[in-house]
Amino acid sequence: MKLFNKKNIFLTIAILTIVSTISLPIRKTPWFEIAHPVAWQIDPDRLFSVIHAAENDWGFVRGSAQWARGNSTFIDQLLANMRDNGLLRLGDNQVYRDVDFGNGKKVNIKIDLSANFSVASGAFSGNKTFANRFEIWIPGDTSNTPALQLFFNSVDTLDENGALLYYNLPKLETTNSLNFGDANSVIETFIFRRANGTRRQVYTWKAIPVTSKNITDVGRVVLDEVLNNEQLCFRTAVRVPRTNLISLANNSFFTVSNINAVCGAGDNLYYTLAYMQKFQSPFLTTAKYGWTGNNERREGFCAFSGTNNNYGLFNDVGFERDKVATADVPASYPSPNQGTPNVDSAFERTYSDAGTLDQSEITSKAFIDGVPSNAAISFKASTPP
Repeated sequence: MKLFNKKNIFLTIAILTIVSTISLPIRKTPWFEIAHPVAWQIDPDRLFSVIHAAENDWGFVRGSAQWARGNSTFIDQLLANMRDNGLLRLGDNQVYRDVDFGNGKKVNIKIDLSANFSVASGAFSGNKTFANRFEIWIPGDTSNTPALQLFFNSVDTLDENGALLYYNLPKLETTNSLNFGDANSVIETFIFRRANGTRRQVYTWKAIPVTSKNITDVGRVVLDEVLNNEQLCFRTAVRVPRTNLISLANNSFFTVSNINAVCGAGDNLYYTLAYMQKFQSPFLTTAKYGWTGNNERREGFCAFSGTNNNYGLFNDVGFERDKVATADVPASYPSPNQGTPNVDSAFERTYSDAGTLDQSEITSKAFIDGVPSNAAISFKASTPP
């Protein structure tokens, strides 16, 4: 498809923007052996696979769901290894040095148990208390900040208190190929079980230097298990500096004057996406997106004529077709407007903080713009091992 032919102004810029992927590097899961009778089976690539997208229609939709499940699995791996190897019975304070993290990269691991850490986060109001803390440190790093920091209460169950994870991709990444962020960048992940038994996971990132590969500096993703745990509800809001969109988009339409005329004047644009995906193969998915330059959520590129490709349909192979009218979405796919939630209602909850939205799902312009200065979205003070 052409970028601006009254069909797909969205395609190229969304591919460049959203932190998600259809191109998932699949590598053999590395074993992390430490100087203790413990084997760590953790796949750090699950954290990285979100970063890059292929040039493909709506390609990030399928990939972002895989990335989300991968991130959740990464947390599960950390907790399961601590449980299965009995680390919670080895003492309250443990340090393991020169752990092989793959490709010759060495890390130090620090575990603090039964310490009752009071922690603030961008994903919940006030503070939560977590009994335990797990950290990965890079030897020789002088920033006094870990590469990964996980707060949790139990390795066996996930409750309403949840688990809170911070990580820095450049410090963890072993091949130096992703370049997502720098030493100051932070990704915050909070996963918890709600009162009805379903899980929610929220990701927020900040301080990501904008480059030719990463033109979004701030964003948030919210994932929910819904409809009797039969579907995934994915929602995101991403901020994109206009100058970077203009410099990277391969289309003469993208000039300051044209974008200002369509979206209004300002420094940033905001990309929003919501989709529903069935958990069972062939993972049928219905998606809806929009761009805006202000507080008003819009469809297409700032509601500009001819740029609305909603709805998009996907399956386990990937993109199927887009620009599908509500009445033409097959009954086998998640409904655009029937049931609670549905794609339309999920989209309405995106880029919003109105009503009774929990802190863990707010994705309003005010929240996104406030992320860089939000001190709660940061690694917590700790002493290197």
